Amino acid sequence: MSHAARPHVSVGCPACRATVSATVPSGTGITQSDTGDATTKDDPFQLAGIEADCQECGHTVELYYYTERNPIF
Repeated sequence: MSHAARPHVSVGCPACRATVSATVPSGTGITQSDTGDATTKDDPFQLAGIEADCQECGHTVELYYYTERNPIF
């Protein structure tokens, strides 16, 4: 079974402004439900997150993304 490439995300460290990189699951991203609220319990997406440490100063950066609640494999 092959896995889809996990995209790299780069953000600036708020403590020292160095670039912090992490990988997140691939997916479709955020979609709006009919009500315009992307966070309802009926929405197929949920907010998830990871932590990445800055290689320059050690500050922990939190990265949040939307993922499918019940992915179909």
